[in-house]
Amino acid sequence: MTELKIQKPFKTFRLIKGGTVKIRIDSIYYFKSYGYITEMYCHNGNEIEKHMLNMRLGDIELSFKHNPKFAFNFFRSHRSYFVNLNHVTPYGKYPLPIIEFTDGLTAQLARRRKLDFHQRWVKLKKAIKS
Repeated sequence: MTELKIQKPFKTFRLIKGGTVKIRIDSIYYFKSYGYITEMYCHNGNEIEKHMLNMRLGDIELSFKHNPKFAFNFFRSHRSYFVNLNHVTPYGKYPLPIIEFTDGLTAQLARRRKLDFHQRWVKLKKAIKS
């Protein structure tokens, strides 16, 4: 009997120093932007990796929105942050201005995006439970 393997989706990113890196989408914690340079934080086994990308955050966000499988899990929490909701740790009734991730990383959450973030996070957790 053959065993079916579920393919984990990958995405290729351009690095600042040239070349590319292929990363599993579900391993990405968040992206942090500095203009035309973006840092990507992801996990590789037990280690957290940081990659410097030669892309604007808006371009990364658009590339995720074009693929509906991934767009739902990612959220623009701040003008400089694009986060993966799957790695956000549970919080109380309402989110703080800082998003905490499962491995201790943190990202900023803009005041005007708190409600949208909370609604998306709750909706994602409900979808996972059902």
